[in-house]
Amino acid sequence: MHMRASLSLLFLFASSLAGQAPQVSAPADDVAKAHHALEGDQVDEAIAILQKLAVVEPPVKGVQHELGLAYYRTGKLVEAKDAFAKAIGHDSSDQESVQMEGLALYRLGQQAAAIPYLEKVLQWMPNANTDAQHVLGLCYLNAQRYDDARAAFAAQYDVPHARRVSSQQIGHGPSDCGT
Repeated sequence: MHMRASLSLLFLFASSLAGQAPQVSAPADDVAKAHHALEGDQVDEAIAILQKLAVVEPPVKGVQHELGLAYYRTGKLVEAKDAFAKAIGHDSSDQESVQMEGLALYRLGQQAAAIPYLEKVLQWMPNANTDAQHVLGLCYLNAQRYDDARAAFAAQYDVPHARRVSSQQIGHGPSDCGT
C-alpha cells in the first residue's frame, strides 16, 4: 500500500511538472518583443534580443531589418549597413531596408555607393519626402553627377523646368558669365 501511494505521488508530481514545462518563445514573438523595445527607446535590450536571433537558421524574418534599425539609432553605421544588406538579401522588396542602407552608406561617406539604393526608393515612392530627394541630390553632387543633382533638387522644390536645364545650357564657370 505504501508503494502504491508513493507511485501515485510520483505520478502526480511528474504530471504537474509536465504542465509547467519551460516556455520557449517563438522567434516571431522575440522579433515583436525587440521591436517593442526599440520603439520604447530600449535599444540595448532590442539589440541583445536580435543578436541572439540573428544566428538562428533558417533566418528569422525581420531580424536583420530590426537589427539594422537598432544599430542605425545607436550610430553603429557599419553594423547597420551590414544588417540592412542581409535584410535585403532575405527580402529584396523590403523598401525600408533599401532606403536605410542607402542612408547608412551616405552617412559613412560612401555617397556613390548610396545612389542606387536611394534611386530605387524614389522609383518605388516617387512622392517620397523631400529629405530623400535632398540626400540623393547631395550624393549626386559628391559623385560629380551635376545634371542628376540638379534634377533631384528641382524635384525636391517642385521646379519642373529646372529638371530639363543641362550644364551646357547654363555654362561651366565664371568666364561664361560675361565678366
